[in-house]
Amino acid sequence: MKRELFEAYEGSEPYVFISYSHKDSEHVFPIIGRLKDEGFFIWYDEGIVPGSEWPESIANHLDNAHTILLFVSPNAIASDNVRREINFALSNKKRVIAVHLEQTELTLGLQMQLNSYQSVYFYHYSTIQAFMRKLCKGLKTVMEQEKPFEKRFKIAGHGQKNISYTPSSSDRVCVRNSAISSAEYCDVYIEKAANYTLFNRFIDRPLPSKKLVDERSFLMIREINSITGEAVDQYVKHKDVEPGKAYQVHALYHNNATTLAGGDPNPLLASHNARIKFIVPKTLDEGEQLAIDSVISWDTPAQPGVVSSVWNGITIASKNAVTIQLISGAMIHMNELDKGNNVLGKVEKLLPSNAFSDNGTLLGHYDNIARQIVLDGIVFGCIKYSGYVTFGFRVDHK
Repeated sequence: MKRELFEAYEGSEPYVFISYSHKDSEHVFPIIGRLKDEGFFIWYDEGIVPGSEWPESIANHLDNAHTILLFVSPNAIASDNVRREINFALSNKKRVIAVHLEQTELTLGLQMQLNSYQSVYFYHYSTIQAFMRKLCKGLKTVMEQEKPFEKRFKIAGHGQKNISYTPSSSDRVCVRNSAISSAEYCDVYIEKAANYTLFNRFIDRPLPSKKLVDERSFLMIREINSITGEAVDQYVKHKDVEPGKAYQVHALYHNNATTLAGGDPNPLLASHNARIKFIVPKTLDEGEQLAIDSVISWDTPAQPGVVSSVWNGITIASKNAVTIQLISGAMIHMNELDKGNNVLGKVEKLLPSNAFSDNGTLLGHYDNIARQIVLDGIVFGCIKYSGYVTFGFRVDHK
């Protein structure tokens, strides 16, 4: 089970704090490495020199963590630092999952503390795969608390309409990935172009194809021919996937900001650092249903340092235990405009592979002087400057 060390997460997304004894590192590191592979943001103290003093960095990261994953063992119980972390978690009402690495004799006081936490017993499982399925399920459930689709995104005076909108069954049916927890679910809309930067809030605006769309539900999936890439069926929000077949995911993005008179882009309302990222599971167990999620984020020029974001998701399910293999060649597609901002056609460009990383990849705009797509994070307002991103994946027997 030996696993290479990885860099501890440092960012604004909700993360998992790892509480453990350094003497158990050879058992703990492979487990948390697998959690990172599953999309969880992980912070642990590798790189901090152990000592008798509780480092300030550990205290700060513990205080800011969404959830604490406590690895219980005789070594951990004998560790003053682990005991401090347990006491801190209890006194500050932190969310905790306890992983019992081996049978451990606990004091009565410690038993009372740990009995209030969800526990997973590593030594009860015959395989690491079975243990990880149980742990991931429990951790996702805990991380799902205070998720974005329970919120309502309101900006006073900006004309957004809060309607009685319930996310579809495909959005609610399964636990979302922790990576989307700071984004907003698209459950509000606007009726006309905004005087500020905002993505995917129109519900009845036509694409250049004249098709009316609800931009809040911006992520879709369809089956494609595994050889030619041609569409086999229509885009939907849920797909039952099968081994030997290929699928395409489609994400629409649109800055809903208004343009200048005459339809020219308003540079003051263009997004800065607009990014898109995708969270895709690597496997599906027999009969399992999981989410594929996407987050669009951007900096607001009128509010320097303020990052806004939206997310949407689809679900996939399989009757068989399968693996998900990304097909290289994720594409970004944009409108090609003439000097009068008339749509001439579509242009496309390969996206960097970091579209599937924690930070995502930059979106951009079509420069009709250079006649090429520039991925610099700047997206102008108006449907003429909208675009979409597609990627494919294959499904194989596990």
